[in-house]
Amino acid sequence: MVIILNTIGCVASLIQKFLIYRNKNNVALNINQISLELTCVVTGILIIQLYQNTKFNTLLTDTCSKVMEISEADTQIIDKVYTMRNPREGEANFKILMSVVIVQSSLMSIMMLQRTQYLGELIMMLSQMMSELTKFFATFGLIIGLFLLIGRLMSTEIKNEPATFF
Repeated sequence: MVIILNTIGCVASLIQKFLIYRNKNNVALNINQISLELTCVVTGILIIQLYQNTKFNTLLTDTCSKVMEISEADTQIIDKVYTMRNPREGEANFKILMSVVIVQSSLMSIMMLQRTQYLGELIMMLSQMMSELTKFFATFGLIIGLFLLIGRLMSTEIKNEPATFF
């Protein structure tokens, strides 16, 4: 079920990326992420096909049924698991496919962490801009305030005693 959900999620992500690319301006596709999601879809399809395989390797149940009694339901489960664990010549290897899924999940996690790092850097840059803007307004605000204060003092001085001021 997890592999099926992962495959559906990757297909939905690919469709979303292509729709946004088609409908929006100034959008760039990340080729690495698209290729990773395509490999996830292909791997998911291969695992689903492998799981749906009905040609079982019955070596284990044939050997064990001579010694002990195995029910029909248990026989099917054991044959399916043994076939996936030990594939015959020319069949897909479940162990390799699961290793590929683990590598793909790790790469997706790394890509997500990189985007989180970029977001953190943008937040830090925004906070730096805010502090610089505050310093800018504080510096020039003090100068403007000083000019206003001197202007008011001079205007009151001129209004009260114009002859002595000049």
